[in-house]
Amino acid sequence: MESIIDQIARAVQKRQNSAKRLESQKLAQTALFEKANNAQNKAEALAAARREPDAGIKECNDDITRWEKEIADLKALIINRELLIHEAKEKRQRLEELAAAANQEAKKGIAYFSAYEEIEAVIASLVDDINVLDIEIALHKDRCQAFKNTA
Repeated sequence: MESIIDQIARAVQKRQNSAKRLESQKLAQTALFEKANNAQNKAEALAAARREPDAGIKECNDDITRWEKEIADLKALIINRELLIHEAKEKRQRLEELAAAANQEAKKGIAYFSAYEEIEAVIASLVDDINVLDIEIALHKDRCQAFKNTA
């Protein structure tokens, strides 16, 4: 009987040890499960945080690309406008030269017309002088003829 009691005592002792180990293992398992959950949550949060910067980086890259294109377009527009300005300045210079030439020709025309009028006055005066001289010559001829006829 003593051996049975010893066996029962050993079995009870073993059972108590096994129960303590079981409880300890369950606590360890619970702690590990919580750590696993926490690790999973952190991993998901980090993955989300990683995706967020990736999206942010992509957005920044897209903005930079768009702005660089806008700058290139504006530079092309500036070059185009500078070309138009250059062409307009050349056209303006040609028109100014043409206007100056027209003014010069107009001044020449006025000078020629003034000279024409002066010459016209001289011509009219000379015509009058010639007419007077023709009359004077005719008178002298008539006198000469009259003198010849009386002598």
